[in-house]
Amino acid sequence: MFRPNTFCYVSKRTGYDEWGREHYAERVRVPCSVVRLQSSRVKSSVRADSSASRGRAREVESDSIVLLPPTQPVDMGDRLEVMGITLEVNGVHPRLNIMGRHDHNEVHLGAWVSKSEA
Repeated sequence: MFRPNTFCYVSKRTGYDEWGREHYAERVRVPCSVVRLQSSRVKSSVRADSSASRGRAREVESDSIVLLPPTQPVDMGDRLEVMGITLEVNGVHPRLNIMGRHDHNEVHLGAWVSKSEA
């Protein structure tokens, strides 16, 4: 049974401009439950002999899961903000209750990297 314990903000991806930068709709406040909120900066797999920084590159990794109500439409590529952390939706899995009704969506999230400032 889904019982939200906090709020998050969902921004739907609406499309791209002529340069390939993503556009998002206004963010919507949605009740959610945080299952796992894990972000870290780890050493990248860049080979030391092929990089000028001698292999000291770092990249952000995130492996997070939140539960959203079934009434909230969310798709891959949408942006989700929870507890001050901005994440990107990587997968949505509908979950059913014991009666077979759609109870909530399990949303898998990864690190969100702004492609509009690259």
